[in-house]
Parts: sequence; C-alpha cells; structure tokens
Amino acid sequence: MGYSPLLRFKKKIFSKKSKPLTRGVYITIAFFIGVLLLPNIVLAVQFYPPAQGLILLSLALAVLLLPALFFPVRLWLFLEGLFLLLLPLDLASWLSMHQPISEGFMLSVWHTNEIEAYEQLRQYIAPIIAYLLLLAAYFLALFKFIPRRTWLPKRLRFAVILPAVLLTIFLTTSVKREVMPQFDEEFQPRGRHYAFKWLLNHTYPFDITKRYFAVKRQVAFLQKSASERGIVVQQKEVSYHGESPEMLGVLVIGETSRACNWQLAGYLRKTTPRLAKRSNLYFFNDVFAGANFTLLSVPQLISKATPDNLYQWQRSPMLTEILAEGGFYQGWISIQSLGDVWMDIARRACNFVSLHTGNWDRDLRDEELLPRVENFLKELPNERTFLVTHTIGGHFAYTKRYTAAYAHFKPEIENESTSFWDFRLSGKKNQAFVNSFDNTIVYTDMILDSIISYVEAQHRPAFLLYVADHGENLLEPPDFHAYHSYDTPSHYEAHVPMFIWLSDEYKTLYPAADSILSSHQNMRVQSTCTFYTLLDLARVQYGTDSTKSLLSPYYCPPYERPISNPDGKLCPEPPYQGGNVCPVYSPKGTVGE
Repeated sequence: MGYSPLLRFKKKIFSKKSKPLTRGVYITIAFFIGVLLLPNIVLAVQFYPPAQGLILLSLALAVLLLPALFFPVRLWLFLEGLFLLLLPLDLASWLSMHQPISEGFMLSVWHTNEIEAYEQLRQYIAPIIAYLLLLAAYFLALFKFIPRRTWLPKRLRFAVILPAVLLTIFLTTSVKREVMPQFDEEFQPRGRHYAFKWLLNHTYPFDITKRYFAVKRQVAFLQKSASERGIVVQQKEVSYHGESPEMLGVLVIGETSRACNWQLAGYLRKTTPRLAKRSNLYFFNDVFAGANFTLLSVPQLISKATPDNLYQWQRSPMLTEILAEGGFYQGWISIQSLGDVWMDIARRACNFVSLHTGNWDRDLRDEELLPRVENFLKELPNERTFLVTHTIGGHFAYTKRYTAAYAHFKPEIENESTSFWDFRLSGKKNQAFVNSFDNTIVYTDMILDSIISYVEAQHRPAFLLYVADHGENLLEPPDFHAYHSYDTPSHYEAHVPMFIWLSDEYKTLYPAADSILSSHQNMRVQSTCTFYTLLDLARVQYGTDSTKSLLSPYYCPPYERPISNPDGKLCPEPPYQGGNVCPVYSPKGTVGE
C-alpha cells in the first residue's frame, strides 16, 4: 500500500536528511530573524524604558526561536512570517497614536466602516507601500535562499537555543516589580508568574491576538447583556412636573471638539460668531469628558454610566427610556455609524429614528442632518417632545468636515495624508493643522445656530443642550500628539465644550433657570452631569441626584474628574500644562467659588 498524500508531505517536510548550512545561509537566517524582530525592536525602543525594553526584546527573541527546535528552517520562518500579516494593526496604532496597540484601538477597528477605514489608510500611503514591499521581499527571499529540508544543527538547537529559551522564560518570571511597575497595577494579587504573562501580552504578535480576543469577549458580553437586559421603567416611577404640555428638548451630541478652541470659552479667534450673538445661551467653561473615546463617552451622557462604572447603563434605564415613560414623543437623528449596543438600546425608545445609512462618503458633513432635523420639528405632534442629534463634528479628516465657505482660517491642510506626516516627522505644531480644526468649529457653529433657529421657530417652551463626546490633540508640546484616544488622556482630550440654550417661552415659565445656570457657568463640571441636567430641564423626576444637575440650585462641583481611557482604565484628571493654548481653566482650588 502506498503512502497517503499527507504522510508523503510530512516525510518530505520533516525529513532529517539535511544539507550542511553554509555561512551564507546562516547570514540569511540572521536577516530573517532581524526582520521578524523588527516590530518588537520598535516596541522596545519607542515605548518602554531601556530595562523594560530589553526584557521585552529578550522574551520576543526566545519566543521567535522556540519553533526552530521542531521545524525545518524554511517552514519555521514561513510560519513566523505569516504573523507579519497582522503588523498593519500595530503600525496603525504606532503611527496614528504614537503608542502600543490597545483594546480601545482594536475596538475602534472593530466598529469602523469601510469609509472610516479608508480615511485612516489614506494617511499612510508611504508606510503601506513600504510594508507591502517588505512582505513581498521576505517571502520571495525565503523561498529563493533557504533550501528545503534544511534544519538548524541539532547541537545548536538543543545545546544552545533550548537552554537559552528556558533561561529567558525563567528570568522573565522573576523580574522584580521595581523594574516593571506595571505588575503592581495588573498582577500584584496573582503571583510572580503573571510577570511572564504581562510581558507576553505586550510583545508582538501576542499584543494583537490578546487584544483581539479581549474585544471579541467584550462585544459578546455586551450583546448578551443587551439581549438579557430586563430594565423596565415603571410609569409610577416617572413623573412630569412641567407647566406646559408642549415641552420641547434637544440634545446635540458633538464629536471631536475641544473647549480650548471655542470663542465662547475665551479663544481669541472668532470660531463661534453666530452662537456668540445668541441670547439665553449658557456656556460652561470648565467641562471634562468622562472618556476620550466615543464608544465609552457617549453612554455617560445618556445614562448613569460614569468613568468608574462604564456599564451602569446595563443595570439602569437610558435617558430615552425614562422620557418615554414620561410621555415624551422622541426622535433620534444621527450621522454617525451605528456604533455599540447602548446606542441601539437608546434608539428603541424613540418613535422616530433617522440614520445616515446611504452611501457613506469621506466628505460627510453635518449639514446633511439639518433638513432631517427641520422636518422632524415641523411635523411635531402637540405633545412634549425630545430629540437626540448625533453629529460627526470635527472627526478626522478636518478639511472634509466643512465646506469652503467656512474655511475662515488659512492656510489649511492641503493634503490630509502628506501634511500629517510632515507635521509628525517635524515634531512641531503646524498652524495649518490648527487652522483646519478651527474651521470645523466655525462650521459646527453654523450647524448649532441653525438647529436653535429651527427650535426657536416652534414658539414652545424649549431647551437645547450641546456637549462634545471628547476633545482633540493638535500637536501641542511636549508630546506633539494628534487626534484622541490615547492611553493617558491629555487635558485637550478631556476639556470639552458644553452649553445650554433656553427659549424665551421656557424662561418665562421657569424664570429661576436663568440665575441657576448663570451661577454654574464657571464651576467645575464633568459631562456625566448631562443625564441629570436633561431630566431637570425636561421637568421629569426619576429619583435622580439633584446635586449632579446643572439646573439644580444644589449642584455640587466635582473635586476629582477621573476619565476613562479607551481600554476602560480609570485615569486621574489630566492636568493642564499651562501656556496660552487653553484660555479658561479652573484648578481644583476654585471649587465652590
């Protein structure tokens, strides 16, 4: 009986009959090892202190050499080379965020649609070409210069590599906490062997696989929680104490805007000229977001979720669920992608839902929301109503978020991809980068002013609350970070614009609102107060804490304002580094003034 094809393949691949290795083959193998180590060299050099970087690199080399004990050279290097296919994920995090890949970054990739992905990728044309050339060169050279059925000598494998691998693993499990302080944060209660686990989870490619499965587990958990969520708001728990049957409320959720660049916050540039002329508008100068990542920050606006209790919305009702029981006709109009399960839950309680689900375009702008919002308001029933509008705001790429008529500040970014690289490589703040971002705020000013006009035209007791989900870095020193969602949130990611506008009819019915809101404008605020403030504005009671509402005379400013990073880790309130970038900021010592 002849051999089966599988047995013939196994005998062919794993035959120990091997040609002796020449010096040239050894040099070629060393080259391949260098290429495979390159991602971990970047990690070690760029993101960790020398001692930590050396430990990570040693473990990466040991893990890389381990399969050489059991596989012929070509098969070993081929299998290792397959992991290079994962490298773009790490590269995207390194290049855009200047930090190792995080669960938040992986979650963002998970929820990204094809156009958002294109917007990111178009900024990295040169690295993509370099990566593809390296990948092609690696596999072509592997099959050209490494002979088949070539094994490393047995003495080298078992007398040198195996003891070195075992020694490296032993030493990494015995690293002192003083050298790797992260152990104290993550693994102190669990014993020293978790030092090895931490190191393994932070070396390439295990950093990617670990975070992929973590995100997959998180998404599955949230979906299960949503399907099993048994929150039922009893009508007797909700009471409406308004004096008008036609109360109208609007929540506008902003995307990627920072208070430091708002004219209303003292910024010298006229970025909000229309809103600056508005009466009955109360801008809050010192508001911090609950997270620097949309999928974690927005739930904190429409539920009881907080930075230290991110998933409280699973155990308590959403704002829209409460208002539905309070007799509000509700709408949800969004230009954002569908997002997480919390958004689906919040929309279920709305009578009218309009999402931008047509041809996604990288030139997507918030003016596409305006006719939908206007039509919704024109066709309102004669009953109390609440509308949520979720914008795209100043989300990258900046120049794609406004039209030429709103390019008030020039020069702009001429090419979002090349200019970005010029800025980052130069390590300097470039005015065109700031100009383009400021233009997104000028455009947002028009959008918000238009929505207020639509609401005003209803001649009903009405309010509008605007708050951005998070801020943005604009290449400020010393780190010269761009965009948002960093492991350690900056002041610029945390400090967000927030204001409340009231109609004349609302102020007539509730004259005390003016003095109360005015007295809170310069106090310390965290955007987690939005949920409580909106209920008070809508005159709905649901046993909530009045000290957290900006409309309450008993509002208590928070002394600490921790913020969640994209991994869900609680970070302390980001300090302001000083300078003239952020004109209005209240240190802790001003609490209660």
